[in-house]
Amino acid sequence: MKKISILMALLAFCSISAFSVNVTPLTNEQVINLYDGPAPGMEGVKDEEYSIQDGTILLGVVKPTLKVFLPEPSVRKNVAMVVCPGGGMCLLSYKEEGEDVARALAKQGITAFVLKYRLEPIYNDKGGRASNFGEVMMAVVKQFDKSKEAFAKDHPGKLPLTSILCQNVPASKYAFADATKAMQLVRSHAHEWQFDKVGIMGFSAGAVTTTYIMLNHDDSSRPDFAGVIYGGWDVPQVPADACPLYMCSPVNDAFQPVETQNLFNAWREAKKPVELHYYQKAVHGYGVKTTGAAVDLWFDSMIAFMKDTKFLPK
Repeated sequence: MKKISILMALLAFCSISAFSVNVTPLTNEQVINLYDGPAPGMEGVKDEEYSIQDGTILLGVVKPTLKVFLPEPSVRKNVAMVVCPGGGMCLLSYKEEGEDVARALAKQGITAFVLKYRLEPIYNDKGGRASNFGEVMMAVVKQFDKSKEAFAKDHPGKLPLTSILCQNVPASKYAFADATKAMQLVRSHAHEWQFDKVGIMGFSAGAVTTTYIMLNHDDSSRPDFAGVIYGGWDVPQVPADACPLYMCSPVNDAFQPVETQNLFNAWREAKKPVELHYYQKAVHGYGVKTTGAAVDLWFDSMIAFMKDTKFLPK
């Protein structure tokens, strides 16, 4: 892929200081900065992070962090999970696809780290902050239109997959770098924090970010488990050390069925553990909300698959 060499160079630069971040023993809802000082490429960039919808959606992130959600000691397992919320690389559905998921994982004994990764700056038609959900979505559509135009120049006559559009949003390189750094940070402290295994999961654009890590890692960032929730990829090259992969998606999703099937088929043909669930009565962005439909079962089926693949003890 055209961008991979650039991304790998950026990630190599980031990994030089992968273990330099100073952290303390974990406390519940602790926030850990991913980098000492500005993130690479953000030097001199003004911090204009803000939120809408009562803080549930974040925008303008330039300082990436991990927020810790600890399980009760009585149920704690020696397992960690990095959680990547979605939002088209332009916003973060931080509560519904981040904190709510992390709390659900903690109930299962998993220590969860919600990744707040850097985003594409978006503005309303007047050049100011997009202050409500309607303005935000209009700005996101414009970003994806730019991504379509960039793709069309390199691939005339070919329709892009949603996952490819996410990868062509300029800030995707920062999301991928931040997810790599997050995995490196948690892995580097695994002994101190008593983690035997470290996984990563994500939703929508966060699922694309998760997939990037699945496909592009070294020993310092390798996941032991991955969850791709309503996301996908083009035709992937499965690494020899690929981890177990759990996937689920609405039947009629913004990510086309071929995108999830690409991953499933590649993992199956490589004889790596993989499970895929489609849900008829579901829409993009369900997170861990209760809807009364079969899609409500996805989280429990993922936990069961974690046990089947020995990521979690039975």
